Amino acid sequence: MAIPDAHAIPETAEACAEYQQEADQAWDGADPDHAFDLYHSLLQSASATDAQRSHAGYRLALVAVNRGETDVAYDYLGWSTEPGTADLKRSLDNATPNDPVADPDVPPATPEQTDDWWSAGTAAKNAGDWDLARRYFASIAASTCNSPTVIAKSEVLVGEATHNLGDDATARLWFERALPNLSGGEELEIARRMLGEVGVHATADHTSPAAEQVVIGVEAYQLGDLAAARTALQAALHLDGPDDVKGRAQYYLGAMDYQDRRYADARNHLESAAATAPDEERAWATEMLTWRWDESPIP
Repeated sequence: MAIPDAHAIPETAEACAEYQQEADQAWDGADPDHAFDLYHSLLQSASATDAQRSHAGYRLALVAVNRGETDVAYDYLGWSTEPGTADLKRSLDNATPNDPVADPDVPPATPEQTDDWWSAGTAAKNAGDWDLARRYFASIAASTCNSPTVIAKSEVLVGEATHNLGDDATARLWFERALPNLSGGEELEIARRMLGEVGVHATADHTSPAAEQVVIGVEAYQLGDLAAARTALQAALHLDGPDDVKGRAQYYLGAMDYQDRRYADARNHLESAAATAPDEERAWATEMLTWRWDESPIP
């Protein structure tokens, strides 16, 4: 039976196997658009194996090349270990031989350039040059060519550098911004640990019962008390309060569900956030829907 929504992210290992099978059939059947949608969804799933992500990333890159989207292709190749990956990356590199030298104060314009900026930032970090590292990763965070996950990972590193430069108040802002945009894994734990070091900051909001619960929920989420966070944020949806406050709760519930691999629930929450959340969270929710579900909602 055909997968009913190719843009839905598979939540189990069994579903990932079904997505790969149908995507391969579409690929072999000369339906690259359907194959692309399925491979893209498979790539977003934390339930996919490394081999499945590698296979999906390579096929996505090939489709992107045929569409003339070489920057997109290069980005997908970052997931691939398939035979031919190195040659294809070199071919794409050769197509842009005059890429600029990494400038710590200029955001990279392509995923290919992001690799160079990231390498330079990592080298600065390893050398203990926290100011230079901060500038490189802040430029990546300001780029418009990368996914929310790449930007969030760079934001964690900006926060780490800022913390080492002695400015914990600013570092906290970077960690708070990055945390809900991370997909999970090591960076999520680093962000939460660093938030513990610099201290979580919460300002009480008594403008409505819903607003009070959102503050409690976000603080609990940042501290890693996910049960308390979910209870408070869900309560906010059912209490008196303006739509934008409830939209903010939807955004954090969506982030939690995504990190917990509950992708269908996450998508529902983020669609609501993209329609009603305050400007910042609405923009983040829209970006997440665009990159992770290939969905472009109109807030």
